[in-house]
Amino acid sequence: MLNNLRQLLLPPEFRIAAGLWPNDFVESLQHLINLLQKYVQLEQHKTAEPDPAFLKMTAEAGTGLWRIRKKIEILETEYQTREVKVAKHTIDSTWLTLKQEGLEIQDHTGDPIVGGEDLNIIAFQTTPDLKRNQVIETLRPTIYFKNTKIQPGEVIVGRPEADQ
Repeated sequence: MLNNLRQLLLPPEFRIAAGLWPNDFVESLQHLINLLQKYVQLEQHKTAEPDPAFLKMTAEAGTGLWRIRKKIEILETEYQTREVKVAKHTIDSTWLTLKQEGLEIQDHTGDPIVGGEDLNIIAFQTTPDLKRNQVIETLRPTIYFKNTKIQPGEVIVGRPEADQ
């Protein structure tokens, strides 16, 4: 923060722009990855059902990772900086590692809704461009751990306008 204040003492043409990410962002993310990997390894050695606290923590961590990934995808289209590329690479490698360990995070945006889906539908919204009912926004992804659903998705469903 002191460095950012020092930049204000310089003329604008000599200032260095602050990075998009806090300095400890990547380290914090790596710490989260390490914790999840340790828990996954511990769970692999157990024969009983996974601990509910572990499943809740895994679902929360998976949701947080999914949200960060979505924000980085948006940033990637707006900014082509080294920090965004490093963050995207870190998130993608974390995503792959967790998938290999049995954690699947499913975004439903764009999926058709025909009835019988195991989703928490938070709201319906009339959307003129749609031809069928479909998810227009995923608020929380569905998360599976070793093919067992540990968190149902929460979505907003778009409906086409009624024919008049």
